[in-house]
Amino acid sequence: MKNIREYLKDSSKINAVITSEVILKNKKILHSFFDMAFSEEEKYSIRASYVICHLSKVNPHFINPYANSIISKFSEINNSGVKKNFLKIFESYIHIKDEEMLGKLIDVCYSFLIRPSESLATRIYSMQIIFNAAKEIPELKTELKLVLEEILIEEMPSLTQRAKRLLKRL
Repeated sequence: MKNIREYLKDSSKINAVITSEVILKNKKILHSFFDMAFSEEEKYSIRASYVICHLSKVNPHFINPYANSIISKFSEINNSGVKKNFLKIFESYIHIKDEEMLGKLIDVCYSFLIRPSESLATRIYSMQIIFNAAKEIPELKTELKLVLEEILIEEMPSLTQRAKRLLKRL
């Protein structure tokens, strides 16, 4: 078997597609990609999380067993690229049904959303995840409205545009 770094030789989409196909054929190596995504090796952790994100797009059920682990480790992730890739999974491909895990995910997303030092993508995905959850949990709408109104004060156009759009839909 190849060293995991050989699968992560570049960050291209085609490499993510090919590597995802390899993982689908050999499920045992997926754990190694998660280990790398949570590692401190910045270049490889971003690439591994990108492959996992792509894999969740192709086959969300394949990643479902790892969802709780990802949510539990969000607070340990320092790399904004890894955060973005994992948040995209929850924003687009995997919906958490377990109330406790959903609560943890929402808490993490709120902490990312209100922190101006977080990357724009991290904050936008977090905003969307909370909004999506608020469709099913109406109690979230009030707090989300307050946070979104606070975001409108910021000077980041794409963030404020998303906040305005979501406020209209709440």
